[in-house]
Amino acid sequence: MPPRSLSPSEARSTCDTTSRRLWIDYLALGGAWSLREFDDYLTAGVPSGRPDTAPRSAVAVQRDVAAHALNEALMAARSEGRVPYGHSWGWPEDDAAGDAEVAAGARSHALPVVEQAAGRRVLTSVPRGDALDHTLVCGRCGTVLAWSHRPGDLDGLLRCPSCRGLNVLRG
Repeated sequence: MPPRSLSPSEARSTCDTTSRRLWIDYLALGGAWSLREFDDYLTAGVPSGRPDTAPRSAVAVQRDVAAHALNEALMAARSEGRVPYGHSWGWPEDDAAGDAEVAAGARSHALPVVEQAAGRRVLTSVPRGDALDHTLVCGRCGTVLAWSHRPGDLDGLLRCPSCRGLNVLRG
């Protein structure tokens, strides 16, 4: 059964942490919003100031990074709920941005999923890499797990925050 969908504000109230701590975690994942913009996202689901000044695909990516930071905090709090990623919300600008990225040569790599860790290192997130036109996605549910990485760039297993699948980073 998929996890219950939470809005950013519901997730914030469920997590046992401060907005500032969540924002720091968001920045560590490659986030670019200011604390004020991040707080606006937590409150209303959209950042202030950015939609008119940033390309739509950049806003969509930042929403997904923010959702990932919230989902990590929810997992740490042992909550069953998750904040959906942009592709789950069905935002039209996300679909248009995705189409443009595919047309521009972006590559999305579905990772193999295993049932057990078998002594391998399990990661919950990875820093942004340098392969700008690549993303790693969960082989089970399609959630974006890492931006700017090719398969084999990293070693270990990466746990999907949506379906909890263990994705193999390197064979």
